[in-house]
Amino acid sequence: YQRRVHGQGAHGGIVVFDVSSPESFELAEKWKDDIDNKVFLPDGSPIPCILMANKCDLTSVTPELVAKVDEFKERCRFLEWHQTSAAKNFGIDRAITSLVQVILSNEFGDPAVDHNDTVRLQPIVPSENRKRCGC
Repeated sequence: YQRRVHGQGAHGGIVVFDVSSPESFELAEKWKDDIDNKVFLPDGSPIPCILMANKCDLTSVTPELVAKVDEFKERCRFLEWHQTSAAKNFGIDRAITSLVQVILSNEFGDPAVDHNDTVRLQPIVPSENRKRCGC
């Protein structure tokens, strides 16, 4: 379990469970509840969270598991869920990018990812408004 101090100031969350461990899947709901009850955006709303189903390289993801995780995602109010493998570096970039897009959209109010999947960490300032370096 995470404590409030670990979540303070967070703009997004990730809950990861091991697809080969039913116990891990059951604990994911407690982790999400913990986040929802302890970590909030400055306006008081819950932080956006995604669910990552890890170790998909070690076991087959059955249609039954997909249906179970889909229902879990909706019930626990995750933005989305992703099949991932940390060992094979599969699906992680896509999952993180989707969360970052939501966080930046919440922060800046506009799409912060361009068509090349490049994340802008700062708003684009027109060149005529940029301060010039004295170099």
